[in-house]
Amino acid sequence: MDSALAVGLLAVTVLLGSQGGESAAPWRALDVPGDVLTTLTVLPVAARRRAPLSVLGACCGAWIVLIAAGYWPVVGSYGPMLALYSLVAARGWAGATAGAPPLGAVWVFGGLRAPHTGTGLEAIVAQAVVVPTVLAMFGLQAYRLAQRNRQLAHLTAQLAQEQAARARHAVTTERLRIARELHDVIAHHLSVVSVQTGLASYVFDSDPATARGALQTIADASGEALEETRTLLHLLRTGADSGTDPQAPDGASPRTTSPARSGPATPAPRPVPALSRIVELVDRMGTVGVDAELTVTGRERPLAQRVELSAYRIVQEALTNTLKHAGPTRAQIALHYGTEELTGRITDHGSTTAAADAPPGGRTEIPGSGNGLIGMQERVRMLGGTVRAEPRAHGGFEVVFTLPAIPGQAEAAS
Repeated sequence: MDSALAVGLLAVTVLLGSQGGESAAPWRALDVPGDVLTTLTVLPVAARRRAPLSVLGACCGAWIVLIAAGYWPVVGSYGPMLALYSLVAARGWAGATAGAPPLGAVWVFGGLRAPHTGTGLEAIVAQAVVVPTVLAMFGLQAYRLAQRNRQLAHLTAQLAQEQAARARHAVTTERLRIARELHDVIAHHLSVVSVQTGLASYVFDSDPATARGALQTIADASGEALEETRTLLHLLRTGADSGTDPQAPDGASPRTTSPARSGPATPAPRPVPALSRIVELVDRMGTVGVDAELTVTGRERPLAQRVELSAYRIVQEALTNTLKHAGPTRAQIALHYGTEELTGRITDHGSTTAAADAPPGGRTEIPGSGNGLIGMQERVRMLGGTVRAEPRAHGGFEVVFTLPAIPGQAEAAS
């Protein structure tokens, strides 16, 4: 583009020099050397963006030679003027300071070399000041505009990076949430199934009634696992749904979705586990040998849905770990509704069954991945609570957690 500009400017300059008329009459008419010098004042403009200061120097140098040879200064002025504008547009005030004085000096030199035309020194100096100043002003405007455009481009790039980072964070957060829910649903129920399967296999011939009870427990645990998995999949497909979505603000309006095709109505998903269902959890754990006792103190009241779900899952994970690592034993669950916090403490007494007395396959320790404890920490961290899980000094294990008890605080902390 700059090369085309230089060629076009050269054509205009040569045409002006050849048809200058009376204005060029006192000066030497353009000939071959004059055309060469005129070309040298313009062609360097093709490199004005790459080396603006060098271009200005080359144009002014050729212009000085053109004037000294007696040619009309006007035909050699366009290249240097464009070079000064380009320098200021690229370098700002530094370019104006470096480029305007040399151009003004050459302008004065051309005025002093002119044949007698009646133009005084004052007018020549005024032109030498005004012309570079005007060019520098236009160049500074272009420089400021370019600076703003660069800043805007930088901010746009930063915004795009931040949006991409937020999107990645949202995806990671959602993936972790799904992983926590799947772990809590599947690990708990499969632990129950594993223990009861071993028991049923051990007493299948000697105690059919106990075996049938174990199989019924397996059926119940499997059914609950399917229901909770179906609820989780429903939430993932439909989004927020008041009363069922553990991640939606309390009281949020349901999101309406259109069915993809007509057909039988999908059964309503089971409500998300809450503190009111801990009694069911305690009863179910009793069927697999964990004799749990629930104690509730303080003013019992509904809490934010996220708080209730997190508290339920922590209790569930603690009892599941008791079943995995201690087997048949006793456990205590203590919940306290404080003014500002919900406090929970789950303790067990460790294994109470000797290895020799354990039924084959019914008391083997179920290996764990450690994801349950990680899930506990992630849940309480999102709500601004605390959790501590550690062995007890006299045997057994203890999990203690605190969560915000006021719905407004729970929503703000999340």
